[in-house]
Amino acid sequence: MPNLVDALLFFPTTYPDGNWEPRGLEFEDAWFEAPDGSKLHGWYCPVRDARGTLFFAHGNGGNLSHRAEFVARLQTRLGWNVFLFDYRGYGRSAGKPSSQGVIEDGEAALAWLLRRTDLTTGNVIFLGRSLGGSVAAHLAAEHGGKVLILESAFVSLREVGAVHYPPAMVSLLVPDHLKTGDSVAEFHGPIIIAHGDADTVIPFAHGTELAKRAPGPKLFVRFPGAEHNEPPPQWYYDRVEQFLIEQFKE
Repeated sequence: MPNLVDALLFFPTTYPDGNWEPRGLEFEDAWFEAPDGSKLHGWYCPVRDARGTLFFAHGNGGNLSHRAEFVARLQTRLGWNVFLFDYRGYGRSAGKPSSQGVIEDGEAALAWLLRRTDLTTGNVIFLGRSLGGSVAAHLAAEHGGKVLILESAFVSLREVGAVHYPPAMVSLLVPDHLKTGDSVAEFHGPIIIAHGDADTVIPFAHGTELAKRAPGPKLFVRFPGAEHNEPPPQWYYDRVEQFLIEQFKE
């Protein structure tokens, strides 16, 4: 039955589909292995005079090459180095995606980033979108982080599954994995949670619940009229920058 759940949860696009030579984006290929030996791929995208380094865990569709424009926006607006990677079965990463596997892939990806940059996790900004919110929150809770940012994330796999399928079916078939809310409660650093109030894939209530569980300094951002896959509005980055200035002012 886990195969059925994974088939409903993951929608990977594999290489060569995608934009693998994005104009204007400098990147370095990253190759590393998950604990089970799956060969994984990512991009490290540096920017001159970086103000920070961001670890980005994307959602359940496409692959990292589809996020090139988003990465460029983060670099332009916030001045961050960005590292992003593909879960097993996505892009150039080998294997088949699973709800447990994406966490293991995130651990392997973080280890690569720390080796590459000589950073500690306390200097890393974690950003997770949708499904990637669970990965980012888990890593921040387990290892610490400078900031955790969650965009359109769910409280848990089972709770978001119950939005779309009968609760009895979810309880029986959906593994008790990807418990973002539990990870958020364990992270005491600054957290930014953003969610569209017209999201029908992961309802807005998930964002408000995550914000309630966050014990540290927090910023909750509502995107009026925004659905699940809409990109954040430009004013959002001003809010993020101001919040971070307030948190880390000398």
